[in-house]
Amino acid sequence: ICTEGDTHGRRPQHVFFVWGDTRNAFDPRSYNCDKHVLVSGFAYNAAFSKHKSDAEEIKARLRARGVTFAVALVDNSFGDFHITRNMAVRFYRAFLEWLIETEDAGLVIKPKKPRQLRGLSEIQELLGQAKQTGRCIELSHALGRLPSDASGCADLSVGMFISSAAIEAAIVGYRAVHCDLSRLYGHPFYRWGFQKVVFDEVDQLIDAINRLKRDRASEPDLGDHALVLDQLDSFRNDRAGRRIGEYMGWLLEAFDAGKG
Repeated sequence: ICTEGDTHGRRPQHVFFVWGDTRNAFDPRSYNCDKHVLVSGFAYNAAFSKHKSDAEEIKARLRARGVTFAVALVDNSFGDFHITRNMAVRFYRAFLEWLIETEDAGLVIKPKKPRQLRGLSEIQELLGQAKQTGRCIELSHALGRLPSDASGCADLSVGMFISSAAIEAAIVGYRAVHCDLSRLYGHPFYRWGFQKVVFDEVDQLIDAINRLKRDRASEPDLGDHALVLDQLDSFRNDRAGRRIGEYMGWLLEAFDAGKG
């Protein structure tokens, strides 16, 4: 199907739905959909409401352990040319050490691929220590779960790389930042949100989190995507599923009429 250019992430979709302005997404051409990219809006808002009770239960568990500020880690697949294994180790080690050293901090971890997290032998001892505090919770059955399950439990979500999971959190009103250790400086977020929503050093990000934790008013812009929300989701009216369904209906009617 892919006959030229970079094959990373190539998929054979004929139609590709994006939430908003494609300048804030990965290049649609990487999905082999040069002509049929449709802006539908964010399609998973309902999931945030559906799992609110689960999030409240996790927040209550953390509060019972003395947590006053919680961070949700929503990681990404690693091992390719964007995110290396070493980057993933640096990311997790920094936050696990922060948790262990900060007695009123909490972590909620939602790995994209649990087997990759388990395969990071360099951080398993730290992860075990963090879990023993009772202030670090790794979501069970993480494969296939939406990042919203973690974002709803925390004061701030942190995504690895330029993270669609962090963008999901921002669209529905949560604070979220991107820890871009790959330093993808060409991404538009860097032009308006450097050290506000995107960081290229994990230590600088944790310093900003500590300032926010001490005084919420001290970092009003940290994790705030307000400047680009209209681009991230052009509609923000919970009707993306209806728009997608309407388009699919048009396709089926056309196919029934014998069109290609």
